[in-house]
Amino acid sequence: IELDETLSFDTWMLLIVHSVFGLEPPPREQNTFGWWLFQIRKISKHTTDLARGEVVLGIMLLASLLARFGVFANIARRRIHAGLLGMLVAGFVTWVIKIATGRVRPNGLLYHGNINWNPFSLENIFHSFPSGHATAAGAMMMVLIIGIPRFRFVWVGFALWICVTRVLTGNHWPTDTVMGLYLGSFCVALVTSWVQTRSTDRSQEPELYQSSRETVLPVE
Repeated sequence: IELDETLSFDTWMLLIVHSVFGLEPPPREQNTFGWWLFQIRKISKHTTDLARGEVVLGIMLLASLLARFGVFANIARRRIHAGLLGMLVAGFVTWVIKIATGRVRPNGLLYHGNINWNPFSLENIFHSFPSGHATAAGAMMMVLIIGIPRFRFVWVGFALWICVTRVLTGNHWPTDTVMGLYLGSFCVALVTSWVQTRSTDRSQEPELYQSSRETVLPVE
């Protein structure tokens, strides 16, 4: 009981998730529900890398390259460039926090019994907080919401699923994914807002700085 009282929210959630979904597939004949739950975990392993930083960054670089050649309209072009810049900012901030905090990944608890923090460590096992996949998913989600708001519920659902897969695969704690999702979406929204504000100011410059000259008729 004393040990249970010292467990954090993340540890409790991780143990509950792994006890429900199971680490090994149960026989389908004996436990149909448990077997299907394990299949969900299996699907999560194959879909979690859809939000790898390299994949998302590659998609945005391709979109930015197409925008440079005039494939998209001016407004879409600015949003794509702002989204790419926001992703780069989010990725940089994420890695700074990862190294500075040094939070151990859930695999450290499940397989090594280690839940310690090791700030400024360069080992991957201590780079849990925040989740890079969730950050990339949050950034892509915000880019798509700004660009194609009609399907915003689809984009939000995709980002949330990526967060779930990071927990089901044992790569991250729940709060890692929450922070990553917030960080990615916030950076893209902030940079996009800043770019849009600067574009609006520049479009108004001729009106703001044009000298208002009155026509004076010559007096004879």
